[in-house]
Amino acid sequence: MRRIVFFIAAVILAVSLFSLCAFAERGPRLVDDAGLLDYDEFNDLTSRLDRISEDQQIDVVIVTVDSTGNRSLEEYADDYFDYNGYGYGEDYDGVILVLDMGRRDWWISTCGYGIYALTDAGISRLGDMMLDDLRYGDYYDAFVTFAEGCDTLFTRAKEGNVYDEYVIKYEKEPYNVFGNLILSLIIGFVVALIIVSVQKKGLKGAVPVNNAMNYVRNGSMNVTVARDLFLYKTVTFVVRQSSSSSGSRSGGSHTHTSSSGRTHGGGGGHF
Repeated sequence: MRRIVFFIAAVILAVSLFSLCAFAERGPRLVDDAGLLDYDEFNDLTSRLDRISEDQQIDVVIVTVDSTGNRSLEEYADDYFDYNGYGYGEDYDGVILVLDMGRRDWWISTCGYGIYALTDAGISRLGDMMLDDLRYGDYYDAFVTFAEGCDTLFTRAKEGNVYDEYVIKYEKEPYNVFGNLILSLIIGFVVALIIVSVQKKGLKGAVPVNNAMNYVRNGSMNVTVARDLFLYKTVTFVVRQSSSSSGSRSGGSHTHTSSSGRTHGGGGGHF
């Protein structure tokens, strides 16, 4: 009787462990259920996603579907990531791009370190970079842009240079102070030279005098009342960066909780 009990307990334990391992197994990083890629594109993109994910230790996943049913694309992307074993480490570091060809919408969901490295501004930038290719059906090029863009943004984040809104304004083309100063001086000198030359020509018939008394009317310069009048003031407004903002944010990303209880960031659009 005791052997039977031990045997049943062992079977139950083995089944439980098998189920746990099956649930924890990571799914493929490229799932093209909508059939957008040919054989060579699929293999190349799979290798690219695997390489980037393993180098960065952050899962980068792409999924295409014809429909998400009754679920929103955000819910679908979060659940697909959570329930297919994606994510590195205890924080499930990763990002997933889902294309819904039925609605022609895209959504990027982030988790763990992906929330910090791929901010709202970063997601928006990736969407802008992919948009033309998505609209014209160049899906392979769009997916390569997404994968390589994630790789770049993850590297930036690890170097302490997260792509965010407060960084974007400083990444514009630098202003050449010295060059523009020299150019301004040259232009100013030429304009001044022209003006002086014109005025000089107009003074050829003038006769110099020692004072200006000939131009003053007698009794016209007697000051009887003197007052200081306040005419106007100039107020300059300087925008001060707020230290807090509404909503839940982490590293420049709005976050929410998925059906599994995990925290996700994300954003998307239409093509």
